[in-house]
Amino acid sequence: MVPSRVSLRLARAQLALGWVFACSFVAFAFWDRFPAPYRDDWDWFAFLLDGPGGIAALLTPHNEHLIPLARLLVAWQYRIAGLSGALIQNVALVLHVLTVGLVCLEVHRHWSGRPVMRRFALGCVLVCLSLTLQLQSMIFAAAVLFPLVQFFAVVTLVAVARATEPGGRHRTAWGLATGIAALAAAASTTTGLVVPALAAGLVVLRRGSRRLAAALVFLSVAGVAVYLRFVHTVFSAVGTGAVEPWHLPGAGTTLAYFAAVFGVGLTSVSASAGVVAGAAGVATAVVACVIVVRHPASASRMEWVAVGIIAFGLISAAMAAPGRAQFGIGQAAQSRYATFVLATVAATFLLVFSRLDGVGFRPRARAAAAAAVVCASALALIPQLYLGLVWRAKADLVAAAALTVRTRTMDPQWLTVLHPLPEPILRTLRPREGAPRHLADPVVGRVVSVSRVLNGCAGDLALVRFGALGEMRLTGTVTTVAAGLLVLDAANVVVGLGRPAPWVRDPQASVGAVELVVRQRVRAWPSRDDAWFGFASAGGGPPYRALAVDAADVPVCEAALRVRPVIHVQLDAPQGAVEGTVPGGGWAFACGARLVRWDVLVDGRPVAATVTTGVPRPDVQDAFRLQCAPVEAPGVHFPFEAGGLAPGPHTVALRVTTTAGDTAESPVQVINVPARAQAPDMLTR
Repeated sequence: MVPSRVSLRLARAQLALGWVFACSFVAFAFWDRFPAPYRDDWDWFAFLLDGPGGIAALLTPHNEHLIPLARLLVAWQYRIAGLSGALIQNVALVLHVLTVGLVCLEVHRHWSGRPVMRRFALGCVLVCLSLTLQLQSMIFAAAVLFPLVQFFAVVTLVAVARATEPGGRHRTAWGLATGIAALAAAASTTTGLVVPALAAGLVVLRRGSRRLAAALVFLSVAGVAVYLRFVHTVFSAVGTGAVEPWHLPGAGTTLAYFAAVFGVGLTSVSASAGVVAGAAGVATAVVACVIVVRHPASASRMEWVAVGIIAFGLISAAMAAPGRAQFGIGQAAQSRYATFVLATVAATFLLVFSRLDGVGFRPRARAAAAAAVVCASALALIPQLYLGLVWRAKADLVAAAALTVRTRTMDPQWLTVLHPLPEPILRTLRPREGAPRHLADPVVGRVVSVSRVLNGCAGDLALVRFGALGEMRLTGTVTTVAAGLLVLDAANVVVGLGRPAPWVRDPQASVGAVELVVRQRVRAWPSRDDAWFGFASAGGGPPYRALAVDAADVPVCEAALRVRPVIHVQLDAPQGAVEGTVPGGGWAFACGARLVRWDVLVDGRPVAATVTTGVPRPDVQDAFRLQCAPVEAPGVHFPFEAGGLAPGPHTVALRVTTTAGDTAESPVQVINVPARAQAPDMLTR
């Protein structure tokens, strides 16, 4: 026999791991917060400012969803703190913590007389519901829909379980709480519409009040009717061609997507692995629910709450599958889904634990199973920390992009980090009478006077012009310890801001590129990155200087800033197989400077070529219309001879030079010179 103290130690270890997960989740939720509106956030704010207002605004759908509670939160945040507040993020985190607390209270009550099992189950719940996989729902505003609807769904399930508890007290009050919570769930997003019907089903299964069941059915029908009344315009737009039509995928694709949603983190690594793992998880959950439903008399209150959570998760995934499966199974890995997926996983664990608790397993087998769960939880700390760092890298990228808004420079390339299209951002930020605070930093535009001589900042900083009105990016390194940088013009007016460069330097970085940077960062730890990044406007003109400040905004050093142009150069031809005289072409221009020299490079060395400049390129002019567009026609033609090149592949590039001596090279094109045919041997003819 294994002594009971082994089980006690395992239970304590699991509970300790649960608290580690919970604390790390909250820490990452604060550290990884997006410091500026992101994607749908801008659309919501633009709608708030330009929409119909009043009740009509609350009931106007977002895509195919009615989101009145979320719209109220957006209006509340805008009134209190403009675009820069963290109110919605705080609400999302508080709702999630309350959801976890409600589930834990049910677990505590269920195993109130079994301290070992109670600790073990609580530890498992905390691990499942505190995975950083779901951080997306906590760190930017538009994802608040998921913790909102999940919280009100759990409140509804707990309340209806209390209202139908045999011999329970205050049934009427709990019934009223059930109706209010179900109504709030329906007002959160589309999946919340099933909550009143789900609660009515639990009332029937538990043989509760018929009046309560009827009231919940009425709420469900009314909610669906209101939904269809206000979203018909969305579906009508699809039929007229104003909106891209939906293409319903086949049954197999839809089922695979549905299973992949419950593959948790595996789907992002391997779609097939996610489908298999998700299908196994769904099957386990369904079997556990069927056992409870078939034996209702023996089911505890916690088990009924768990059944409701599982049913809500399965229905939510089923509602999303037909519309999202058309974009591929990879969409199932979106971390915002993890809010209800992880709740479903936790509820499944609780049902399995509860049903197996009374089965007569040998102590050694029971201890071995508990040890396996503890080991799996400990190993899960690796993805817990890794995913937290991935979201940190994304938040860092958003913070860098937010600088272009805070400094009013509006770099179109970096604005795409905040929204794929700049129009919602520019529409939201346009001046309005009596508008609350936006993201613009109040220090920009102020005169800064330094009463003492400052040392020079160690490092190498420069301003790179990118905008038609003289807007510039701040790049380079600062090895002096500083909290921020202020860019001053000739009149000592603050015209720009700088911060440590983001982990990811490419505003168009893919998810894979972000994860690669995180892995490189972890491997290089604890080495320090001295790179800095920022934006500045032209202001009163040069000379410009950077003023480094500490956390209390006290200047610590200064550095002179040289202004360099942004040079755009692209090679369109030649490429592929070439021979004889090769026609080459591309385009090039410099923002804030004039190009005076063009060199054609073959295998990195200049070759003789006649370069013709000033070729019209309206496509380039249009592509850079929101930036520093070329003043002169930027097209280039340059024929050159390939006859002297050896057979085989070669690289071709275009190098340009400005009047100040700044140079830039285009990405290379690969050409292939075919082998020359041999002359026939006259003696063998």
